[in-house]
Amino acid sequence: MARNQTPGSVRIRTDDGNEWRYDAIEKAANFYDCNRSSAVAFACEDVDQLVNAARRVLERTT
Repeated sequence: MARNQTPGSVRIRTDDGNEWRYDAIEKAANFYDCNRSSAVAFACEDVDQLVNAARRVLERTT
């Protein structure tokens, strides 16, 4: 997304069956030792890197 299209804020619903999301965000904040907003961003970046690394490993074994 281009910088000029970035919204000022993003909300994550944690009600109506989505309470687990808050717990996951809290765990990430504790893991990264940062605030919840940064933790969400760090976790998203890390998931992309972890998935790509796993794919590379799996491609070597086939």
